[in-house]
Amino acid sequence: MSSKKSRTRRPRFSIANLLLLMLGVALAAGWWSSVDRASKRLDLVNSEHQKQVREWQERYSELEMRLDDGREIRDFYQQYHREKAPFLREVHQRAGTQDRVRIRNYDVQFTDTPPTIDGVVDDVWDNADPPSNYWRILRHPFAEIDQDFNRFRMLYDDEHLYVLYEVNKDGFYDRWLDNLGGLRPDILFAEECLWLYLDPNKDGDLNNDVAGKPLSPGRALKRTGPKSETACDGYHIAFNQYEGTSVSADSNQQGVGVFTEAHVNSPFGDQGNWNQGEPAVSGAALSGTGIVIAQVNRDTPGAATGKAEIKIPFADLDVDAQIPDPKDPTKMIETGLNASEGVSPGEVWGFNIAQIPRHNPLGVDDSGPYLPVWQWHDGGMFAMWPHGTITFQAPRSTAEADKQSETASE
Repeated sequence: MSSKKSRTRRPRFSIANLLLLMLGVALAAGWWSSVDRASKRLDLVNSEHQKQVREWQERYSELEMRLDDGREIRDFYQQYHREKAPFLREVHQRAGTQDRVRIRNYDVQFTDTPPTIDGVVDDVWDNADPPSNYWRILRHPFAEIDQDFNRFRMLYDDEHLYVLYEVNKDGFYDRWLDNLGGLRPDILFAEECLWLYLDPNKDGDLNNDVAGKPLSPGRALKRTGPKSETACDGYHIAFNQYEGTSVSADSNQQGVGVFTEAHVNSPFGDQGNWNQGEPAVSGAALSGTGIVIAQVNRDTPGAATGKAEIKIPFADLDVDAQIPDPKDPTKMIETGLNASEGVSPGEVWGFNIAQIPRHNPLGVDDSGPYLPVWQWHDGGMFAMWPHGTITFQAPRSTAEADKQSETASE
């Protein structure tokens, strides 16, 4: 018998395989190119926007210096309305940003040194992640970007959550109103307010619909954004923003109206009984707690700036872990809100923040009030899901903290 030599079969690399590989490389290159072009378009939009805002500010400042009465400034306001909204719509449509809706996340860094809560930004905030900006406009198309550079940072320690909010308003409309004083005034929603929403998510249902199905957290969402959901849980805190410096606490709110509620499966109401039966509009949940809100809001030529520092003790996020089911009071349901024992690294909470001006800079149409919000959704109410998320980070090593501080100061 003749024996045949065994041969190792070599994989064939056919022309078809080569073409498929080339097609894959081309598609990948095309995708990256499109992402790069979208990023460059967005940078162009922002630069065009800033250039146009500077031109409007210069015209406003020149006009303000020679005004004898209010007629000329009212004419300018009308012209500004006519020009600004169409300009913003045009540049954002050209940027094609409507395809970039995502559930946002902010990493909350641990701090050994608490910031001083006085409305002045101290060096402790250099240890926080960079400010989270690029807010969108609730009740408007996702493509419209906040024009007032609203932004926030966060830190935490073993006992408190700290929030720093900053804004540079364009100065044409929303000069800060005067603080009317008073120890515990009711909040006035018709005047400037800052709204915050916190969901400790102890029940694990963050951004779920009423049937318990997730609303696409962590994934790219449809062009129109996620479908909003009203079965939301969370602590809702809001407060007025007035000219000058104020430090508001339970004993003396210094003329600043505060609102507090704890929602359970609803975008409004105090189902969690955070206010213990007292009015939400008077900030009843501040009673006997350590929540402190410090603000410094200033009007300057051509712009109005605002800062707020908020200290929230975890011990005050103390609503009942369970409450009677509104649909069947014989049963108990989880609130998911009690965080009185603090947080552990790696915990993910729901979060959103919005600034409510008293005017509508985009008011040339009837598409709703100008409401800059960090996590945009397609609903009409701020408290609706989906919210963004905040993730509590483990304490950094000393070397990491020093490096973060150096980077922030450059």
